[in-house]
Amino acid sequence: MKKYQKYLVLFLLLFIPLKVNAYGVQFSCQKSIKANDKFECTIYSPSICSQITMDLILPEGFTLEGEKVGKNFKSLSNDNNLSYNATGDIDKIITTLSIKAPSQLINENYNIELANIKYKYTIDDSEFEIKSNIIETIKNNSIKPTTTNNVKNLVLTLYSLNEEDTQSLSCTPSNGSCELILTNLNIPIKAGYIFTGWGQEKECTSGITDKFLITEDTSLYACFKENGTSAQLKKLVIEGYDINFEPNIYEYTIKVDNNVEDLNIYAEGENNESKVTVDIPKLNQKENIVTIKVVNNSTENNYKIYVLKDIEERNIVSLPMLSSLVIDNYPINFDPNTNEYTIEVSPNDKSLNITAIGDNNASVVVQGNNNLTNESIINILVSEKGYINTYIINVKMEKNIILEYIYYLIAFIGAIFMFTVYFVVKYVINNKNNNGTVKPKK
Repeated sequence: MKKYQKYLVLFLLLFIPLKVNAYGVQFSCQKSIKANDKFECTIYSPSICSQITMDLILPEGFTLEGEKVGKNFKSLSNDNNLSYNATGDIDKIITTLSIKAPSQLINENYNIELANIKYKYTIDDSEFEIKSNIIETIKNNSIKPTTTNNVKNLVLTLYSLNEEDTQSLSCTPSNGSCELILTNLNIPIKAGYIFTGWGQEKECTSGITDKFLITEDTSLYACFKENGTSAQLKKLVIEGYDINFEPNIYEYTIKVDNNVEDLNIYAEGENNESKVTVDIPKLNQKENIVTIKVVNNSTENNYKIYVLKDIEERNIVSLPMLSSLVIDNYPINFDPNTNEYTIEVSPNDKSLNITAIGDNNASVVVQGNNNLTNESIINILVSEKGYINTYIINVKMEKNIILEYIYYLIAFIGAIFMFTVYFVVKYVINNKNNNGTVKPKK
């Protein structure tokens, strides 16, 4: 009978409900764009990943401009054929892709896709493959402006050299206004001239370069000075820190360890007539400002580097914060000092109605709020004065209780059936043995 019991146990295992947690690849892009916008898409890794490859499929006219690889990942990518190797303990982000939209957008929505995704948990493991494409849908704001709770987004249109060469930024106003950061825009190039900022007149010679307070839909124009008379740097290097220096960007932010008291900075003017002065204070505050003054004849410009100490507290003055975060139908007990939340949503909700307002008119961008699945991640980026603070919403899909009960009921009925079969078979075998027994002679 031990033989029958062994087979019975193996058969019953087929009816025992099993739950397996798998952490797959996640993909998040900027929610909406306009023509000529440069936007970002972030790829998140499985919980453990040593190697991963995939193909990036872009709509016609969209181009991959570059990427910022995550901590302890090495990129082996070739154009849109993405490939990465882990070089140590990894964080969630594999890479952040920089993508540019074409000058004309005619569709209401565009899909950014990851296809042919293959990865290994360790170098010696077999290769896993995700059969279906991962798709992020972005909205074309050139056709229909985004609104939140019937509040119209304010749009800033920036003209570079002519009426066709434009860029745009938008934000949701709070109390009638909001602040837009200009430092990430494409720098206009005009032969024989130096770009000096954005102004309200078409033939301007100086303008703003860092941020703009907008109260209604507005147009700005690129300002230029003749080359050779401007006071700019052609090189700026901070030893140990990557700032992606551009001569026409005058503000930068870096984070340093608490024990750092000084910086090694090399600044070079654009020509021999430029006089450069670097003022580095003792880095003993939460927020320190390094000033670099460039003088050329009678022209003067100042570059600023905001140096933040690596302090764990989130509520320091220099980090922009949200003053309000509301997700319709899903209360989260929002606290500006809490940067990560987890919510359970209905499987029918593929996106959430999120209202996020920045403190002191900080700009707010919501990423990853499309095609939500279990383990999706929504990022809310708050930016001001070159600083970026990220709020994270982890999305969990609610279980279908009815289907789960049905599954357990089927498993229970199957178990009862097998036990019944077992005892019937046992009874028949015992009865047959008894009938075949020969009683001994007296």
